[in-house]
Amino acid sequence: MIIPRQELQRCMSKVAEIAHQYTLTHIGADDPRRSVDLLRDTVQTYLGVRVHLFRLPVSAADSVVHGSFAMKPNGEFDICFADGLTIDWLRFVVCKELFHIIIDQESFHDMDIAAHVEALTVAFPDDDSTPRPSVLAEFLAEIAAMEFLFPWAKRRAELVAAGSQRPDIRTILTKYGVPPLMAERYLSDQFIERLDPAVIDA
Repeated sequence: MIIPRQELQRCMSKVAEIAHQYTLTHIGADDPRRSVDLLRDTVQTYLGVRVHLFRLPVSAADSVVHGSFAMKPNGEFDICFADGLTIDWLRFVVCKELFHIIIDQESFHDMDIAAHVEALTVAFPDDDSTPRPSVLAEFLAEIAAMEFLFPWAKRRAELVAAGSQRPDIRTILTKYGVPPLMAERYLSDQFIERLDPAVIDA
């Protein structure tokens, strides 16, 4: 999908802010396998909010939606996630929903859930699609989660280390704690070329 440069810049700036706060406030923050629990603490402290986690009685195997967030009237947030997620998928889903909270803005809100999910299935696979704001928010939150869990600089380092060989995905999964699909996607030249290197490198 087509991502407006200013939105990508805003997203990456937010990730950098949160990652900086995470590094300042947590012992062992230089561990490549960043803690999503500590990220939640960072978000709560930095934004001055409370974030509650709930496991839904819905199997991840039976649902196309693995996580969601909602802002409650008192300003607190609920993050819900499907049952049966692997540890790395759970890390990714919770991280992504935390970044939804961080990058949230009024234009991203969409009460038509069915249309939103339908638009997701159309926009995500299409490089040339212009997504509705709620779908753009999904992609930005995914980018943000992966930038936190498996940063662009680390991805480049892994690719350089692999040289002409295929990167060792199993080692990368262990080191960074990201799901296989996401590791493969974010190490793909075709995927990276869709983003704006000037923004990523900033």
